[in-house]
Amino acid sequence: IGISESNNTLALFDRANELGARWHCDTDLFRWNLDAVAESIAEFAQNVDTVHLGIDLDVLPASTMPAVSAPAARGVELDTVLPIVAWIVRSIKVAAIDLVEFCPRLDSDGNAARVAARLAWQVVTDWGKEGGQ
Repeated sequence: IGISESNNTLALFDRANELGARWHCDTDLFRWNLDAVAESIAEFAQNVDTVHLGIDLDVLPASTMPAVSAPAARGVELDTVLPIVAWIVRSIKVAAIDLVEFCPRLDSDGNAARVAARLAWQVVTDWGKEGGQ
């Protein structure tokens, strides 16, 4: 959820299609409401036993998360990511969660670390709450 078409190759999307993967681009999240996102995730989760939620920090805009290997020119705002993550960890059969791509040596002022910590706090706070697995 939140993949950038401009930052990924056609070969990667072709391979994802071959594997039957589903995704939603970063631009979709600006048009969608959270209910539609939740419906799509819930539909996916019905067909699996558990979910491994990987949160790639380079989904966030470069102005919010510059300390990654591939900063996003557009990205998905933190105010959009937080409620989606909260809903997933409360509502879906999540077995594992990881936060990836943070690079401390690219975090000149420590702000990116604070953003990553805030997202990690959200996950820990919401995981297992109301309806969570």
